[in-house]
Amino acid sequence: MTKGAQKQSSRLSQSGISDVGHQADALSIQEVENIAVLRLRATSAIDEIHLQGHDLPDRTGECSGQVPTILCLRPGEWLVISETTSGESLLSEYEYTQSDQQLYSWDQTDGLAMVRLQGPAAHWLMRKNSGLDFHVTSSTPDHCAQCRFGKISVIVHFHRDTEGTGVFDLLVDRSLVRYLWTLLVSTAPHAEELEKGVLPW
Repeated sequence: MTKGAQKQSSRLSQSGISDVGHQADALSIQEVENIAVLRLRATSAIDEIHLQGHDLPDRTGECSGQVPTILCLRPGEWLVISETTSGESLLSEYEYTQSDQQLYSWDQTDGLAMVRLQGPAAHWLMRKNSGLDFHVTSSTPDHCAQCRFGKISVIVHFHRDTEGTGVFDLLVDRSLVRYLWTLLVSTAPHAEELEKGVLPW
């Protein structure tokens, strides 16, 4: 484990879910246990913001960086996500460096959970459970979106792993992770059928 990261208890285990993995030929669903999440919010319009040499993306849905990753949720609001450091370390590292502007930051690590979807059927699972079209091609760039997923609000981050395979990370309030997990696992078989072209009618 990278220095600064702290082993955290599984949010799913704490919610009463003991089987915290779903593996199939076309789909993998896993909780990402060791994440740190920092939320940034500007009090006024800010141009060319830099945090420790990183430019903050200025368009809703844009993402920048890999370690950590910065998601633009809306104009003037971002999430900074890392799987290699603690929330406390992330907060101390990413202090705003321009004193003439106002930017607030706070650690949301303990309040959020992350579930990762991978595999050819992942986009079908996303499309089944939300109102957005998550069709993915080889040229689809990294992006994020806030949407309804079933009956709850979820932040979706699409990115690619080291092999270039598309990955969906779902960020949700910790208290709602049990609902999200149950929904994903219960609808996964149909998503896998859609990927294989096997229709149940």
